[in-house]
Amino acid sequence: MRTRSALQALYALAYLFPFLVLPLGFANFIANFLFGGLGLLDWFGGCFVGIIVTAIIVLIRRKGWSRWLMILPIILVPGLGVPSYLSYLLHVPYSVLATSLCIGQSVPAVCGVVLVNVLQRALYPKATKA
Repeated sequence: MRTRSALQALYALAYLFPFLVLPLGFANFIANFLFGGLGLLDWFGGCFVGIIVTAIIVLIRRKGWSRWLMILPIILVPGLGVPSYLSYLLHVPYSVLATSLCIGQSVPAVCGVVLVNVLQRALYPKATKA
């Protein structure tokens, strides 16, 4: 679980590096393949969710919206999307899984935004708002 939480915090890097949309999705595929144990549906579902999250983060940047809005897709897309197939695989009610995943995604989401803020200040000091 720790590997996937760290990966989900890294979704926010797509804000600074838009080329990471596909690699982060495929990294989620690899993490689910190596550590998930739930089969093809989890592998491809996780990949799809990762690509959607990072694509929304790139959209947030292109629209010029606040970096803090990245928290929403990092929490809501996996938190509401992943239970759609995990509830079938695990025979657990959707609402229980969605609540649990949304709560669990909150820490990686905040860490991801903080990471982007720190990296932006370090990499682009003149472009960062004071």
